[in-house]
Amino acid sequence: ELITTLPTSGVVMLRQDDGCGLAALCPGIYETWIPNDNSGTMILTLLRSFHRTYLTGGESLCQIQGEHRFRVALKPLDAATMAAEVVRTLDGFELGIRSFQKDAGNGSTPLEHSFAELLAGEFCITALLGQGDGSFALRGYNPSSAATEVVLRVELPYARVEVTDACGRSRGSASVEGSIVRSRIGAKQIVNFCFSR
Repeated sequence: ELITTLPTSGVVMLRQDDGCGLAALCPGIYETWIPNDNSGTMILTLLRSFHRTYLTGGESLCQIQGEHRFRVALKPLDAATMAAEVVRTLDGFELGIRSFQKDAGNGSTPLEHSFAELLAGEFCITALLGQGDGSFALRGYNPSSAATEVVLRVELPYARVEVTDACGRSRGSASVEGSIVRSRIGAKQIVNFCFSR
């Protein structure tokens, strides 16, 4: 029986022909085996150890010894579940629930508010970076194999938006209507939305 070994960065998804399936959210687990028998079986490698990794001259810390704890969550998938949604679920699983308490005061900011929010698109926001001069960048990526139309709501002051790649090279501009920002992002593309005054 042929077994396919695949690397993972914390999520493994199997789908049937109708698009339904299951995702395993497994931060800290870096390898999975998917048997090539259409059984829908997913095998997660918890511990690996080597004398010498293939094509290397040897390495330290290749024997994984001691006590280990693993956390795995399962997420059912339907045909409409996008890859970005699964990655965002993994992020929430890794970060856990955080709560903040606001002191009583006379301010006008509501108890729940987001200054930058994804409204639509296969897109994962990874950072919101202030530049010190009032400009800022919202970084993210499209994890899917198809281009996507990203729609953001950004409620911070800015006059212009430019879309760049991870190296800062221009990838065009975004359309802006009030606080709504739209841009088409290519498959597997990492981008920065650069907001300036």
